[in-house]
Amino acid sequence: MSEFSRLTKREHDVLLLIVKSHRDKDIAKHLAISVSTVHKHVRSILRRLEVSNRTEAANVYWRQHTTKDG
Repeated sequence: MSEFSRLTKREHDVLLLIVKSHRDKDIAKHLAISVSTVHKHVRSILRRLEVSNRTEAANVYWRQHTTKDG
């Protein structure tokens, strides 16, 4: 089971923007939600992926989505 199956659709959307180095304000604007809601989604993502920060969450994403062949 993928770690990402634990995420809601919206959390996945937020994570993809985190991976692309978007700031919270930009994520909020892109998804038409408040910055406060972005913060709530980020906290939930970190908890569900069992990581401590956004960089670790992005690293989990990249490990899951890259192949061993490069």
